Amino acid sequence: MDIIDSLRSAWVPPHRAGLPFIIGGVVIFVVGLIVAGWLAWIGLAFVLFCLFFFRDPARVMPARPDAVVAPADGRVVIVDQAVPPAELGLPPVAMPRVAIFLSVLDVHVNRVPMAGMVTRIAYRHGTFANAAAKESELNERNAIAIRL
Repeated sequence: MDIIDSLRSAWVPPHRAGLPFIIGGVVIFVVGLIVAGWLAWIGLAFVLFCLFFFRDPARVMPARPDAVVAPADGRVVIVDQAVPPAELGLPPVAMPRVAIFLSVLDVHVNRVPMAGMVTRIAYRHGTFANAAAKESELNERNAIAIRL
């Protein structure tokens, strides 16, 4: 196997949400080639970071229909019971919750963790506070209700 085959097998295509950032970085890179070399280096570094940050690797799901998998890469920080976010319109009864912290190095594509019917998706615009801080309750989030 030569180096090109190795790179091709390791290539993970970016998620479509990252394309505007990647294209913007390419524009900065091209303008930098024309105007100033240092700007080209910044554009190239930004493109490479975005290709890494927005990567969307294929996942192999278990064959069991009752399996529950992690919806995201990262570190599990809380496993407990919690009242679901109000924007889902569910009764205020504690339900299982798994909180996962994603560092900038983790894959940020989130997937549905189990088989079932998605009954509601509620996006909430918000801040980007440190996830470990109390203010993280005000962070942007996307809540999903799944009926088994």
